[in-house]
Amino acid sequence: MAESNDRQKRVTITLEYVATEDTDDDYGSAFYVAGGAATGPRSGSKRKALLTYPVTLDDVGRDTAGSGRFERGDCIIFDDNVYVDDFVEFGLQFCTYTSDFGDEDTLRSLTSTLTAHIETAVESLPSVANGAVAGAILAATPPALAIRPTLGEGGTIFGTVQKRVNVADWPDGDNEYMWTLADQSWKHDKERGEFASRQWTYHITYKVDVQPVLT
Repeated sequence: MAESNDRQKRVTITLEYVATEDTDDDYGSAFYVAGGAATGPRSGSKRKALLTYPVTLDDVGRDTAGSGRFERGDCIIFDDNVYVDDFVEFGLQFCTYTSDFGDEDTLRSLTSTLTAHIETAVESLPSVANGAVAGAILAATPPALAIRPTLGEGGTIFGTVQKRVNVADWPDGDNEYMWTLADQSWKHDKERGEFASRQWTYHITYKVDVQPVLT
């Protein structure tokens, strides 16, 4: 029997940890995620911004591996009730940084600014076709964070993801998934006087937990 469209489910999407086989920074780096999520209009267009505190990748250096876990307080991409015939869509950008990020007050201020930018971007969408919400979130994220120069000048945006969770099609339960971002970058070798290619790979683990809402 098809599930009633009047039913809701609790959808919780969280970042878990990041691991790297090599970074794009010779001197080691930390890792953070910025972006947000929103539902469709059926659930009231609920929205949430995400800006994690940078995760230090242990033992990261040139040609070395490292990993780090996101803090529970700032790793939640989305956590709310959603109608079963609706969706949650999110867009995230992944960055490394090498300079001072700031304190908790700065993080809260930036998150508030990012929330306002995302709300404006999503509200102005002419449609909620697949990818539209995530695209709007990704477009709104860099301008919102430009007030903090270290986020742009002290780091590198090396990848983005967009994903839609259609609640009716998603299995109940707590399931773990992974994004893998891999590419190469070119850096100038001062000793050799030439550019050298660097390979880098990041694995980001996240969870999607879908549970019935008890009434």
